[in-house]
Order: sequence, then structure tokens, then C-alpha cells
Amino acid sequence: MNTQTWKGLLPSEPWWVGVRQAAVRVVDVVARLRQAAFERRQLLALSDRDLQDIGISRIDALQEAEKPLWRDAFAAARPWKGPIP
Repeated sequence: MNTQTWKGLLPSEPWWVGVRQAAVRVVDVVARLRQAAFERRQLLALSDRDLQDIGISRIDALQEAEKPLWRDAFAAARPWKGPIP
């Protein structure tokens, strides 16, 4: 076989490129989880007056804090559209 035949069968990138891309995605998701947890703790620490200033109630803040963190982190990082399975 000549190189033209093999060209479509062989990967165009070394194996470690895919591993590196997956590792970058994992680090990105972990960073998003940490950021979401931090923001929710900060939201809960606000006084009722501060919450009123930004236009949300204490109940809204509590509901936001109760949301599962993984939904926000994975929703931003996933390549497909639509609901999370």
C-alpha cells in the first residue's frame, strides 16, 4: 500500500494529544465546580438588604444554593445541546 491509502487510516495526531485534551476538560470542570461552590457560599453570606439590592430574595438565594453543582459545571463544558442525561 502506498502512503495515500494509509493516510486516512492512521491518526493524524499522537495518542497523547487526546489524553491532554481530556485532562484539560477535567481540570476545567473541576475549576467550574469550585467556582460555583464559592459563588453560592458568597450568595448565602449576603444580607437580606444586599440580596434586595441585586434583585433576589432570600428564598431565591437558598434555591440557587441547593442546586446540584455538577449540573452547572457539566452544562457549560458539554459539547452537545439539550438536557443533561
